[in-house]
Parts: sequence; C-alpha cells; structure tokens
Amino acid sequence: METMIEKLKENKIVAVLVAIIVVLALSVIIPMMMPEKETTQVDILETSQIEETTTTQTSVTENPPQEVTIDLKGAVLKEGVYQMPSGSRINDLINKAGGFLETADKKSINLAEKLTDEQVVYVASQGEDISVITPESKSKENGKVNLNTASLEELQSLSGIGQKRAQDILDYREANGSFSSLDDLKNVSGIGEKMVNQLKEEVRFD
Repeated sequence: METMIEKLKENKIVAVLVAIIVVLALSVIIPMMMPEKETTQVDILETSQIEETTTTQTSVTENPPQEVTIDLKGAVLKEGVYQMPSGSRINDLINKAGGFLETADKKSINLAEKLTDEQVVYVASQGEDISVITPESKSKENGKVNLNTASLEELQSLSGIGQKRAQDILDYREANGSFSSLDDLKNVSGIGEKMVNQLKEEVRFD
C-alpha cells in the first residue's frame, strides 16, 4: 500500500513538472509569433495606403479640362453655341449640329481641326465670299494673332508657322492652358529662341 502511494506521489510530481514546462514553452512561443502577425498587418495597411495615394494622383493627373464652348455658324442644320468634350474635332461638332446643309461648301472648312474654347466655327455656303461675309476674327486684331484663341488657319498666317507647327501650338495650349508670354512658346515642340524673336511683333496673349 505504501509503495502505491509513493508511486502516485512520483507521478504527480512528474505531471506538475510537465505542466510547468508546457506553460514556459507557450510563454516563449506565443510572443515570438505575435510581432510577425502585427508586421504583416502593418505591411498590408501601408501597401493599401500607397495604392490609394497612387490612384488619387493618377486620377488628378489624368483629368484634363472636360468641355470647350464653341459658336457654330453658317450652312449647318442647327447653328448655335455648343458644349463639346475637350479634344473634339470640327467634324464632331458638325455631326452634333445635325450635319451640313445641302448648300454648304465642305471644302471651306477643316473637319480634322481640334476645337478650342471660345472658338467660332463658320461653314460657308457654295459660292460665298467668306472674306466679305465673315467679320474680322476676334483672335486677330491690329494685325496680331492672339495665341490663346487663334484657330489652326490663323496660326498658319504667322511667319514660319506651317500646319504641323500650328497644330503643335494648339495641342500645347489644350494640354497646358493659355500662353502668358513669349517664353511659353519655347515650350512648344520645334519652336526656339530664333522663331520666338521672329514672332514677337505678330502675336499677343490677351
């Protein structure tokens, strides 16, 4: 009987020792695991914030002016003032106005020209003398061309400016806004100091 009691005591001591070892082991293992989870959560949060910031910046960068206002006159079905998406062409405007009248002189207008804010588009009739019917352009006064409102054709009237360079000026104006000085012209592809000096008596910015 005494032998059995001694064995039970020994087993109880062993069980207590095992329990202590298990508790100690858990107290070491659990803290080691916790930082990894927290670090993972922090990494995920930081990545999410970076993606949101990048998306916001991209959204702001990719939002150009939304609309331009155009005054359409002449041989079209519906004359009037139109709001057009930025980057639209004269062809888009004509379609929105219902198309040409049968009497329209389609050769008198460049359908591929990009529209600019406050632009006046006039479609002549066949046999019409545009120089007599159309008043002097708002973009050209006192012999000087306003770079901020001039059409493709008006820009081509400047010294050394052909169709490609005129389109470059329109594209720059659409992407960056109005010109404020001659120095802004240097930012247009193909226009340098020499051409700017050549144009200074032919252009204005008001």
